[in-house]
Amino acid sequence: MKNVYQSILVLVLLSLVHYSHAQDWQFLNSGTTSQLHSVFFKNADTGFVVGMNGTLLKTVDGGLNWTPQPVPTAASLYSIAFPDPSTGYIAGDSGIILKTTNGGISWIKKYAGFVTYLSSVYFVNSTTGYAVGGKNLKTTDGGITWNNTPLGNGQYPESVYFTDSLTGYIAGSFHGELGLILTTTDGGITWNSQSVNVNCPLHSAYFTGGDTGIIVGGYYIGCWAILRTINGGSDWNEITTGNGGDGYSSVYFPGRNKGYIVGESGVIKRSSDGGSTWQNLYSGTAMTLYSVHFPDSLTGYAAGDSGTILKTINGGGVGISERLKKNNVEIYPNPATDKINISVHWISPGEILLSIIKITGEQVMQQRFMNQPLIMMNLRNITKGIYLVKIQSQSEIEVKKLVIQ
Repeated sequence: MKNVYQSILVLVLLSLVHYSHAQDWQFLNSGTTSQLHSVFFKNADTGFVVGMNGTLLKTVDGGLNWTPQPVPTAASLYSIAFPDPSTGYIAGDSGIILKTTNGGISWIKKYAGFVTYLSSVYFVNSTTGYAVGGKNLKTTDGGITWNNTPLGNGQYPESVYFTDSLTGYIAGSFHGELGLILTTTDGGITWNSQSVNVNCPLHSAYFTGGDTGIIVGGYYIGCWAILRTINGGSDWNEITTGNGGDGYSSVYFPGRNKGYIVGESGVIKRSSDGGSTWQNLYSGTAMTLYSVHFPDSLTGYAAGDSGTILKTINGGGVGISERLKKNNVEIYPNPATDKINISVHWISPGEILLSIIKITGEQVMQQRFMNQPLIMMNLRNITKGIYLVKIQSQSEIEVKKLVIQ
């Protein structure tokens, strides 16, 4: 019970972000602390999220309220997609496929025929679809039967996306480490590897229209990747964003030019030029985000660790670089070993209360400072790990992630 209370405390803490950011990405009360892997909205108000241990939540009021949905499995669920308003599919552990034909009112269980995890599902219409993970599967009868097309030795698919009934892409890894991109032009009968030089796994693919596509990936320890093609995958160019360090989990484009990426440590990026350049947005959370979806150009949702669900109604707001013209809180070095410097420039001067908190919610340090723009803190008595640093004045709060090595 104590752990539950601590998890709730962390969620509350992460919702206490600087008041000027609240209009951009709002925290929604999901009612769960489960890890949430995939979010899909049929329109601005009606949507679903899936996650660990059979978690399926539904909202019909734009995320104001989330209702757990009964599903015939306790397996973890990783991906949800609706090819039309009535027909939807969910993929998860142990070869589980769930299907609805009434818009998500009820779900029936269908086995893929293979006891394996399925991390991504994509349907080109209500009956023809693909599911990848431990296998590379295709159905043409609405999920009644699934056929596996074996891939090369050491090729692990993680995400599947089709631009039409014949042309599709798989993002994944080679032996779990190197980036892998596969393409098909015959509806998944054959898959061909494309040349890509990325030293980390790839997790998500999306095409904005025509031959322009984005694939993202990476993992926490320092490898990240944004790849872009403008010729249907014949060539992939790595996009340099100017600041890395966080892996990317999901990419989605609500239009040809505007797109979003989410990932580790609450990172959210936005492109306004079809993926050529990316701008950092302020999410207000240090939780990893696994999925992002926009039902229209302004309304978007992101889901991730500890039941985190975020919503924007203004396309994600302005970028962090614009915000830093007014406010700036920096922690360096980060990762740190025995000490950190915290540069604080508030709009209003006065007392600052600084707290260091474990991800579990346990506070390990708290100190007060008066009108100090540069704070130096000794970390020698704090064990290695990931922490949240809360910097609070009388009118403003910032939450930052700190890694102690």
